Amino acid sequence: MNRKLLLLLGSLVVILFSSCDDELGGLGTIDDLQVEKEMLIPYLPVTDTTVVQSVSLVDAIENGLGSDQTLGQVEKVQIDAVHIDFLSANNQENFDFLEYANMGVQTSALEYLNIASIDSVVPGSTALDLTTGELYIDDYAMSDTLELVWGAKSYEPVDSLKVKTKITFSVKLKILSDD
Repeated sequence: MNRKLLLLLGSLVVILFSSCDDELGGLGTIDDLQVEKEMLIPYLPVTDTTVVQSVSLVDAIENGLGSDQTLGQVEKVQIDAVHIDFLSANNQENFDFLEYANMGVQTSALEYLNIASIDSVVPGSTALDLTTGELYIDDYAMSDTLELVWGAKSYEPVDSLKVKTKITFSVKLKILSDD
């Protein structure tokens, strides 16, 4: 009986110290932060097309953290998902016109970086979930000049295409100890 109690107590101590590690100078994570941005593309031709739009991940990070004073603790920003919803177009009802699409980021100081793509679109789709990888965009995310770059190729011309992009990301923070 004493042996089981000692084993249980030892397990509790290990769990307690391992769960406190983040609070003692480790990394903490905030998941499922999101940025949504609507894009209006007046005309999408049958060639490769790029649309650039400014966006701020800093605002979403500040909202997720509850303060702009913790921005200095941001260690890593990872893209988890990129989702695009079809909102409207003058001559389309879904993404059937789309051959492929990709999403990237760039800043005034950093070159274009592809963050997500989709190589084929399921017929009748009104929403796209682009494929992302284990991609960290720390320097891009903290920039005041961050731009989303949406690239696509269409099978047919599209007029007044309106889409909404939702990017979900995680932020890893350096948790400061009181030392």
